[in-house]
Amino acid sequence: MSIEMYTGEVAVVNGNEIADKFSDVADAVVTLWSFKIEDNDTWFQSGRGKPRFNQGDTIKFVADGSKVELKNVEVLQSAPQQESAGAVEQSTPTQTSASKGGTSLANTSPATRDNYWKAKEERDLEKDARYQAVDIPRMTMSSAISSAAYVVDAAIKNEALGFGTTAKSKRLDMLGDFVIELAEKFYDRIVTAEVYNRSREEDAALDEVGVTTSSKVVAEDGE
Repeated sequence: MSIEMYTGEVAVVNGNEIADKFSDVADAVVTLWSFKIEDNDTWFQSGRGKPRFNQGDTIKFVADGSKVELKNVEVLQSAPQQESAGAVEQSTPTQTSASKGGTSLANTSPATRDNYWKAKEERDLEKDARYQAVDIPRMTMSSAISSAAYVVDAAIKNEALGFGTTAKSKRLDMLGDFVIELAEKFYDRIVTAEVYNRSREEDAALDEVGVTTSSKVVAEDGE
C-alpha cells in the first residue's frame, strides 16, 4: 500500500451494516463507512468512523491505499445545504451511487473496494479462528472451575464430601484436586454440548437452503 494525497469533490458517502462478530449482544451490527470522490473509482474506507463531510463537499486527505483516518481529512469547501439532504443521506446506511460534477487532482490507482473487503474478511476469519481456538476454551475452563469450586464447597458443607483421616496440612492440596477433577468433567460436558448444538445449527442452516444432511450424533458422557 502506498500513501497518497487526494483532493476532490465527494461523490457519495456510504454506510454498510455488517454483523458484529465480537459483540456479546445477539444480532449486533456495526456500520463501516466509505466514500468516493469524483473521477476516482476507489472506495476510500474510514472503518467505524463516520465522515464529518457530506456529498458535494470538496475535501483534501491522505490515504494509505484505500484506508483513511478521518483526522487527516480537511474540508476545503462545503457544498450548499438543501434541506440537510447531505446530512440525512450520510446518517443512514445506503448503497447509493449518485454523483455530482467535480474534478479530482488524484492521478493514481489504489486498491479497489473488492480487494479491501477481501483483505478485511481474511483478517476477520483469523480473529474468529483465534477466538474459537483460544478464547472460548479459556473462558469455558474458567467458568467450569468457578462452578466446580461452588459445588465442592456446597458438598463439604452438606457432608457429601470429606477429607477422611487426611492431615490438615494436606487438605488444601486435596481440595484443589477435588475442584480440578470436577472442573474437567464440567468442561468436557460443556464442550460436548456445544459441539452437538453447533452441529444441529449447521444442519438446520443447510436444510433451509435445501441441502439434505444427516444429523451428527455426539456420544454422551457415560458417567
